Amino acid sequence: MSSQLLTGVRVSQALALPQVAHRELTMTLLIDDPERDSITVTRSGFQVGGAPHSVAHGPPTLGPHNDEILPEAGFTMNEIAA
Repeated sequence: MSSQLLTGVRVSQALALPQVAHRELTMTLLIDDPERDSITVTRSGFQVGGAPHSVAHGPPTLGPHNDEILPEAGFTMNEIAA
C-alpha cells in the first residue's frame, strides 16, 4: 500500500498506517482545554540534520485571536463582540 496513491482515505485511516507508527509521525500532547485533556498532532515528515521530531504545543483553541485577526478582515469590534 505504501507505493500506491492514497485516494479517498480518511485522516484516521492514513494515521493508522504502519509507516506512520514506524516513523513516529504522531504524538499526544497534554493541553489546557475544558473539553479534553490531550490532543494527537502530526509531526514533520522529515528531520533536519538528524534532530529529533518535536512539537512545542498544540493548536490554539477556537477564538483566542479573534480580536487581533477579525478587524483585519473588516469586522468592527461591535460585530466581533456580538
